Amino acid sequence: MMSVLAVALNPTIDVSSQAARVHATIKVRTHEVHQRPGGGGVNVACVVATLGGKAELVVLTGGATGAILKDALATTAIRLHPITIAGLTRIAFMVREEETGLEYRFVPEGPVISAADVSAVLRVVDEFQGNYLVA
Repeated sequence: MMSVLAVALNPTIDVSSQAARVHATIKVRTHEVHQRPGGGGVNVACVVATLGGKAELVVLTGGATGAILKDALATTAIRLHPITIAGLTRIAFMVREEETGLEYRFVPEGPVISAADVSAVLRVVDEFQGNYLVA
């Protein structure tokens, strides 16, 4: 069976929703709110697992948002290698405007990653016995 280790240095909690219209400087009420783990490495691991492959994920997480991300990933078939960092896991927010069909994406920069964080990731990579590494 194919085995993949994906690396997620800057994962996110993706929150998507819809609004009738997006206006500047006033509250925009959204509906049909969905939340899921995201970011490049996370997405790779999710697809591999969905297609029946063996997926592992080394993921940097921090703060309360990091705990939410880990909890969401724990419900999948992905083998997790979480590494706790000092910064907060980011939340990305997407709103589809129903009136125009336009999508607005608000994606914050990620936290600062320390040399110790990178070393922890490299240890997991070094110990990986599978077929493919996606970083």
